[in-house]
Amino acid sequence: PPSSSSGHDTTAINNNQQEERTRYLSFEPDCGGWNNIRMEFEIMVVLASATNRTLILPPDNPLYLLYRDKSNKHRGIQKFFQGFDDIVTIISTEDFVQKEMIRNKN
Repeated sequence: PPSSSSGHDTTAINNNQQEERTRYLSFEPDCGGWNNIRMEFEIMVVLASATNRTLILPPDNPLYLLYRDKSNKHRGIQKFFQGFDDIVTIISTEDFVQKEMIRNKN
């Protein structure tokens, strides 16, 4: 079988038989003001789209200056932005952990 200079079998790679796997991009929102968070999110959407990765949305957390609303202290990015899921595939942190870490562990 064909081999690379390292001696590994490259038949699967050469024949495109390698299993297609989902690639991900995760991020942690900036601890700064709302515009920093918004701009970071916009950049992550563009980067995930350009690299054909699924964007992992961070879990709901208190956001700077938005945590004062005691009735809704924990907020997620997805509560502020709609319509970006037609640009990039998204997954929640919880779903990512369930899909990639717990199920694939077995």
